[in-house]
Amino acid sequence: MKHSVFLILILLFFLFSQFLPMFATLHDWQVIGQTLEYQQEGPNIDIFTQKGGEGNDVGSPPFSLNDEVTLYARVTYSSFPEQNKFVAFQIFNPYGGTYVLYGETNGSGVASETFRLPSTETTGNFGFWQVFATVVVAETVVNDTLEFHVRFNLADVNGDLKVDIFDVVIAGLAYGSRPSDLNWNLYCDIAEPYGFVDILDLVLICGEYGEQWSSS
Repeated sequence: MKHSVFLILILLFFLFSQFLPMFATLHDWQVIGQTLEYQQEGPNIDIFTQKGGEGNDVGSPPFSLNDEVTLYARVTYSSFPEQNKFVAFQIFNPYGGTYVLYGETNGSGVASETFRLPSTETTGNFGFWQVFATVVVAETVVNDTLEFHVRFNLADVNGDLKVDIFDVVIAGLAYGSRPSDLNWNLYCDIAEPYGFVDILDLVLICGEYGEQWSSS
């Protein structure tokens, strides 16, 4: 029965995707004439994970319990890398706990630290985690914030502790999108390659259809 539901959902996704190009065209006018790469003036820090989140105050795709998270912080001055700078990563979990990791920038101006998410399946570990990165460059304190969602199952797109039709619909709306698109949804970007909601994300969600978290 589960395999039949899986095939039906995949078919519906492909049918739905025929209507998605209209969403992409809405965004085209916004990027015409704009410079996508620009010179960052003065000191700057950009924090991201192995899954993404590059750009100031940009979130990362979600993680599951017991996943290993690698934090990166790119430190620059007017877009040039800053070496041998100590970066503090302050991590806040959903239930109010906090701890700090430290890293030093390398020749490319990037510091990195790795930690593992809790393995205990309690609702206190699910939800939004936040990382606050701080560094001093040219006697100026600069920082950046990163947020990511932790779930019992990556396919639980809306975080309601079950994988159902609502997750399927949300992913369908985001299908084919990238971060610059109007229909982009970071929480649907759950399969590699990250930065694009494609058929691999949809297959993962459909394959987990019907799963739900239980405290027992």
